[in-house]
Amino acid sequence: MVHADPTVEELAGFRQQLVKRLTRNRILKDNGVAVRDESGLDMGLMVLRDRADEEIRSTAKRVFIGTAVSQNGRLDALVVLYLITRLVWRISKIYDQRPHHRELINLYANIAATAFLAGSLDEFGIEDTIHELIGPLMAGSALGAVPGAEAVAGTITASILTGSTNALLAMRCGIVARNYMSLDLNTKGQMRRCATLEAARMFMTISGETVTKVTRLLVKSSSSAAKKNARRVARSVVDSVAGAAGSVGTGAKTMGRG
Repeated sequence: MVHADPTVEELAGFRQQLVKRLTRNRILKDNGVAVRDESGLDMGLMVLRDRADEEIRSTAKRVFIGTAVSQNGRLDALVVLYLITRLVWRISKIYDQRPHHRELINLYANIAATAFLAGSLDEFGIEDTIHELIGPLMAGSALGAVPGAEAVAGTITASILTGSTNALLAMRCGIVARNYMSLDLNTKGQMRRCATLEAARMFMTISGETVTKVTRLLVKSSSSAAKKNARRVARSVVDSVAGAAGSVGTGAKTMGRG
């Protein structure tokens, strides 16, 4: 891993080491890309960047749908932590087929410092970002496209805001990990801001279909819950009527005997 504020000579040494790693990279070999020196480094990194972005989008979708539908704070926190940890591991495997455990520890520490700490969540501007991204989508076709969504619009909106927050956070962590692995470095404050902007752009590529899917799942679950409640009420009424009828019959027999 590149340490903080490397000199030009140190950064050149890191790039040479990266060239050696990419020479043996299985993903590049499968795509017919040969990195023999620094002249082929940019092409190799472009291929790996596309693969890393696929991982980031896939994980963000899972985070979005899982936490939006679950609505369980403690469980959601564990799910998000696990998926972000898994995402960083998979990105490290893309760039370095068998990363050393010391490098992984260093990578996780840098991502935590860059993506979570030092007031970075305030810099994220999470509420403004999400309302700006989700607002037009919710006002447009997302709710109207799913029959019955208007009846639970408040629940759907809250769930989608939760899922969006977690998905954007996962995306930003993945982008920071990718940038560290590809030596696309800058000061931590600027890395945070750039990662936030890129996460917002990337989020728009998955938000439409994901919001619609979450809406369908929530409407389906609320419909199932309503049906279960209706059955429970019906059974209760039937039991009450049957009990009342039995009491009346018993009373009539008693009067007849009397």
